[in-house]
Amino acid sequence: MFGLPIETITGGIGAAMGAYITMKAQSHAMLMETLQMSIAVNKGDNDNNNDAAKRSAPWLRATIGIIIIFVAFGGLLFAMWGDYPTTVFDRTPVKKILGGFIQWGGKLKAITVKEGFVIPPYIPSSVTAVVGFLFGAAAANVISKIRK
Repeated sequence: MFGLPIETITGGIGAAMGAYITMKAQSHAMLMETLQMSIAVNKGDNDNNNDAAKRSAPWLRATIGIIIIFVAFGGLLFAMWGDYPTTVFDRTPVKKILGGFIQWGGKLKAITVKEGFVIPPYIPSSVTAVVGFLFGAAAANVISKIRK
């Protein structure tokens, strides 16, 4: 082949195979070393997470949630039982004629309630945000326990 003796060709193929196998062995050795370092780091992280879990207070999230909800509704109940007037703002209905070409209304008007339980418009969104935060924190806690 190409005027070369067969020994030269087989020697070249053998050298190429030896170099390839040696490079693969070195690559696997470096990968194994990286994996062992990763396992050691993961073990350290796991130990740190376990120590942090021992220091955490699982009752804190529930206590904060109860306090926030109590303050949100407690203030409204205080206004109801204390005979304090509560003022909320509402928009007047928009009236349209000629398919909306002419319209009027939609202005803010203040409504003062002297007695009874009034839920201002900001309460549903506030309570939804607090409940979403608490459920999100609980979900993150469950996911972190599953990953361990």
